[in-house]
This record gives sequence, C-alpha cells and structure tokens, in this order.
Amino acid sequence: GWSESTYTTHCISLHVIQALITADQMGYEVKFPKKALIQDLAFEASKGNVPSTYLIERLELLAALGASFSYEEVIQKLAADTSLLSIDFLRLMSLRQELELPVQLEALDSLAQQTLFGEMYFKGSKSWIYQDIPATILAHSILSKDRTADHQEKLEAIQVWLLRQRGAYGWANTYYSTQIVEALLPILLNAK
Repeated sequence: GWSESTYTTHCISLHVIQALITADQMGYEVKFPKKALIQDLAFEASKGNVPSTYLIERLELLAALGASFSYEEVIQKLAADTSLLSIDFLRLMSLRQELELPVQLEALDSLAQQTLFGEMYFKGSKSWIYQDIPATILAHSILSKDRTADHQEKLEAIQVWLLRQRGAYGWANTYYSTQIVEALLPILLNAK
C-alpha cells in the first residue's frame, strides 16, 4: 500500500506512475522498472479483461512509455463498446491523436453542450469522478492539438466556460484547478 497499514489505491498508483514517466521524459534520473511495467501493462491490455476505463489507462501509460503495442486493434474494440462513458470516449480520441491515428472530430459535436451565453462544455458521466470539467478540459486539449481545421471559436467558448466554473473559493478541487490552469495558461501567455 501507499502507507504501512493501508492497501494500494489504484488512483494514486496511476498518478505516481504518470509522474515518474513525465519526470523521465523531462530528463530527470528516475529509477522505476520500466521494462517490467511495459510488460505488465501490455499483458493486461492484451487480455482486455479489465473495465474499459482501466484498459484505456493502461493504453495511455503504454503510449507514454513509448511501448510498441497493437493500439489500434484494442482502441477499435473499445470504441465499439456502446456502454463507454463519454469521458472514456474522449480519452480514446485523445489517445488516437497522440498515436497519430485517424480521429473523427465530428464525434465531439455529439458530446458538446452550449449554455445560453454561448459557452461550450462537454458532458461527463454521472459518476462522481467524471464530471463536466475534466471532459471539457480533454475536449479542449483535443481541439487545441488538431491542425486539420480552425477551432478557435469553439476553443474560446470552452475557455470562457472553464473560467466561469471558478467559484469564490476556486474550482471544484485542486486537481481540476491545475488542469484548467495548464490548459489556459499557454493561451493567456500568448494573448496580445
């Protein structure tokens, strides 16, 4: 576990692994069993006997590790799952984009919502952890990285929605706050 008397927490393990991978990619000397991790993740992803959310996490980690894997085959199976949460659908789109596989951006339109003021956001699921903010941040990231069309109008509508979600005491939590700032800061720094 993560402390002496507790069990391992999947969510914390995922964040720790992602942090180690990011630090390694940034050139820091990080010692973790990269080869063994890739083998375990690839084995689990190949079997496909974990819930879709966890399978997508494994694919994302494999991609971040630069592992050679039959991503497209697994992604196609996941995309065909009609019970897939909207956030997971967005994560698959983002993963396809990262792996330079074809992405159908038109599918974003079916998930987009618009406020009376013209702001745009994307519905998360009803689960407590997957709400509208992370889904909208992910959609913003997908649109920001796409170079096949001009998405400036949509991006601005999303940015306004994200800013409006900040209450008197900040956004919903620290994690969302960092994600929103990470999404908006480059835009604010490049503003004229």
